[in-house]
Amino acid sequence: MKIILKNIDSDDKAYWLGWLFSDGCLNEKRNSIFLGLAKKDREIIENFRKYLKSNKPIQEYKGKDNREIGFGISKGLFIFSFDNKKIATDLKRVGMKQKKSLTLEFPKIKERLFFPFMRGFIEGDGWIFMNKCNKFCVGFLGTKEFTISALNIFKKYGFTFNVRRTHENGDKNVNMFTSVTCAKQDCLNLLDLLYKDCGDLFLTRKRNNYLKMKEYFKLNPHKTVHIKRRPKTVNFN
Repeated sequence: MKIILKNIDSDDKAYWLGWLFSDGCLNEKRNSIFLGLAKKDREIIENFRKYLKSNKPIQEYKGKDNREIGFGISKGLFIFSFDNKKIATDLKRVGMKQKKSLTLEFPKIKERLFFPFMRGFIEGDGWIFMNKCNKFCVGFLGTKEFTISALNIFKKYGFTFNVRRTHENGDKNVNMFTSVTCAKQDCLNLLDLLYKDCGDLFLTRKRNNYLKMKEYFKLNPHKTVHIKRRPKTVNFN
């Protein structure tokens, strides 16, 4: 198996790290790494397995809950998993942790790798779409700590997001926040950076959404969409 995460020093490593930070799972006791995705996104599982040059099989889970590995297994979920102490150690060094959903912090990577990392992260735990009313939306879900770090870097490039706390199971104090931007030109400028020089490192359906948004804007550059008033954005200061 290819050891890839000792140094996160390239776009491809940063991209796969983004996927592991969003939809991956680390079992520190067993030094096990998991990446689990729905059937429609199986291509990512296959590409990650190929990138690692691994011969480990991809497994499909059909509704059985397997809490040991940290996933609430749903029907049609595909999982690629392997045990590797070196990779597990390297992941922990850059900020990956077990049961990370409510405690995840932004990884220790160079800022020049921010957009490849966020491409993977947003493709996993985010949104890129144009709805039936032709409203654009780009956003992601993250902890307060992760969100603050990401938004600070986005701000350097001129991007702002509407942020609100996510209520999970009625809990208004859960440490999860949704960050969304909907201005058409801002969405496209942001996506241009996310997918710049991406090669074949992308989730097809979300990149296709970006291309559809880009084509629509090219044909309708001045058309605006009424956006309902959003909840007041969270101020972390």
